[in-house]
Amino acid sequence: MARGGARPGAGRKPSAATLARRAAEAQRTTDGAPLDLDAVSRNAHTLQEQYRNAEAERIANRVLPELTLSGGKFPTEMAASKIAAISRAIAMGAEAVKAADLGDGGFEHYATAADKDAPQKTRDAFVAYQNRIGVGAANILSTAQSSFQPISRVRIALEWAFIGQALVNIAVNLPADDMFRQGYDITGSNTPTEIEAIHRECVRLGINSSLADAVRWSRLYGTAFAMIDIDGQRPDTPLRVETVWRGQMLPLKVFDMWLTDPNITEIEVDRASTNYGLPMYYRILGDAAQYASPLRGARFHNSRAVRFDADKLPYLQAQQRNLYSNSIVEKMQDVLAGYNLSINGAAQLIHRAVVRWVAMKDWRSVQSAGGAALAGAEAGVNALVRRLGIEGMGIIDAEDRIETNVHGAWSGLSDVCNMMMSALSAATQVPRSKLFGEVQAGLGNGDGLGDQRNYYDFLRSKQAACTPQVTKVMQLVARNIGIKPAPDFGIEWRPLERLTPTEKATVAKDNTATILSALAENLISPQIAMMELRQTCARDTGMWTNLTEDVIKSAAPEPVPAPEESAPTGEMTSKGGIGSEQLTTPETQESSPQ
Repeated sequence: MARGGARPGAGRKPSAATLARRAAEAQRTTDGAPLDLDAVSRNAHTLQEQYRNAEAERIANRVLPELTLSGGKFPTEMAASKIAAISRAIAMGAEAVKAADLGDGGFEHYATAADKDAPQKTRDAFVAYQNRIGVGAANILSTAQSSFQPISRVRIALEWAFIGQALVNIAVNLPADDMFRQGYDITGSNTPTEIEAIHRECVRLGINSSLADAVRWSRLYGTAFAMIDIDGQRPDTPLRVETVWRGQMLPLKVFDMWLTDPNITEIEVDRASTNYGLPMYYRILGDAAQYASPLRGARFHNSRAVRFDADKLPYLQAQQRNLYSNSIVEKMQDVLAGYNLSINGAAQLIHRAVVRWVAMKDWRSVQSAGGAALAGAEAGVNALVRRLGIEGMGIIDAEDRIETNVHGAWSGLSDVCNMMMSALSAATQVPRSKLFGEVQAGLGNGDGLGDQRNYYDFLRSKQAACTPQVTKVMQLVARNIGIKPAPDFGIEWRPLERLTPTEKATVAKDNTATILSALAENLISPQIAMMELRQTCARDTGMWTNLTEDVIKSAAPEPVPAPEESAPTGEMTSKGGIGSEQLTTPETQESSPQ
C-alpha cells in the first residue's frame, strides 16, 4: 500500500510515452543551448500536481535536485531524458514504483524497469503529431484550458449581475419560487385537523417564503441559511425539537453567506449528523443591520441553521471559501457574455444591414477644402437619402455612381443566438421556455413539455436534498401550536405540475370512486371515508371541502357490516338495517298509510 493510504495503481493517467513526448516538446530548445532550469522545475511540478500520489511525489522530489546540478548548464538531450524519466515515473503510479528497484541506478534504471513491468493501457485519445491534430499536438486546442474566474468571491459583481441582467435574475429567482410553489403535505398519524392547523401556522410564520428566500440567495451567492430562532433558547446550543413549547418558535431569519462568519476551526465530527464535516457554528456579522440588535454577533449552532448550497465545490476548494459553495453565476458568465455579445451585435447590425456608397468625383478635394463646397456636397447626399424609399427617386451626377452592400452575417446569426440560448439554459438548469419566455417543443415529443419535465426532475432532486431539514422545521411548527408530532411524522412534496380543470375532474372522480369502493367493502368506516375525501380530493381538486369537522364526527366511527341475508319484504333486518323492499315504489306509496 502506498504512503498516505493511496491504493496501488490508483489514479493512472496517460501512458509514459505520451507524457514523455509532452514534457520533451514543452522544453525543447536548440541543440547544445543551455536549458531554462525554471521552466524545467515548473514542468516537473506541473506533472507532480497533475498525477499526484504518494510514491510519485517522492520520485519527483528526488529527481528535482538533479536538474539543478552543473551550474544549471547541461545538454538538451540530458534534460529531455530526465523529464521523460519523471513523466514515466509519475505515470506508472504506486504499483510500478513499489515493484521497481530504486537503487543507485537512477531514474533511467527505474523508468526501464517500470516500462517493462507496467501493464499495457488502452488508449482512448486520438493525436496526430505530424498533422497537429488533437490536444497536445502544438495546435490551438493545446492552449485551451479552464480559466480561473472566481466571480463567486466578488459580491458586488454578483449583485450587479442580479440587478441589471434579466437572465441572471430569472435564473436565480425562478427555481427558488418553483421549489415551494406547490408546497408539501404532512404525512403520519396526526389527524387531518392537526395537519390543517400545522399548515395554517406555517402560513402565519411565513415558513415557505423564508425557505424560498434562502434558496434564492444561495443560488446568487453560493450558500445561504434560514436560521431557526426559538424564543428563550440560546442559539449556540444544539437544537432539540422536544424542548420547544407552544409559542416559542419565531419566524425564520434568512442570511446569505456574506452576512455569516463560519468557525472553520470547530468542525462537526458527529458522523450521524447531516452537517458532518461542516462548521459547527455560524456567527452573524455586524453588517446584518436589517435585523434587530440581539442577533448581531450571535452564534448559531449548525442544528439551528437550515443550510442551502447552490453549486457545491470539492472539499479542498471549499476550504478556500470557508466551506461555502459557488454561485450559479460562476458557470453562466462565459456563456452569458457570448449571448449578450450576440444579441447586442445583432441589434447594431440592423443599422448596418444595407450600406450604400456614393462614388463622388473629387470628393477628397471637396472634403479638404471645406466651406461651401463641402456643405453643398453634404446637402446633396442628405437630399438623396431622404428620397431613397420604396417608391423614391434619387438624382446623382452623371459621373457619380451608387454601390449597395448587403451584410452577409444574417444567415447564421439566428443559429448563433439559438446555440447561446441553449447553452445558457444548460448552465442555469432552467428550460428555455421559462428562461426566455418562449414556446418551444421539448426533446422531440412535440408537446413543448420535454424540457419542463427535466426542469421538474431537477427541482425534485433539490427538494429531496432539503427534505430532512424542512421536516424538522415542520415539527417545530407543530410543537409551536401545542401539537405533538407523531413518530412517523414527515412531509411529501406535492407534484410540481399544475392540473387542468379536466385533469382535476378525472382525479376527483377516481379518488372518490376508490374511497367509496373501500367503504362499500367495509374496509373503512364512514368517518374514515369522509376524512379521506376531505384530505385527498379537497387538497388536489378542491372538491369535498364542505365536509366540516362536525360532519365527520357525526359519521359512524366503525365500519357498518353488511347484512348476513336478505330481509323479508318491508321488514327490518336483525341487524337494524333496512331491507331492499323498503325503497318504496309508486304502487306501495299509494297503499301505505301516511
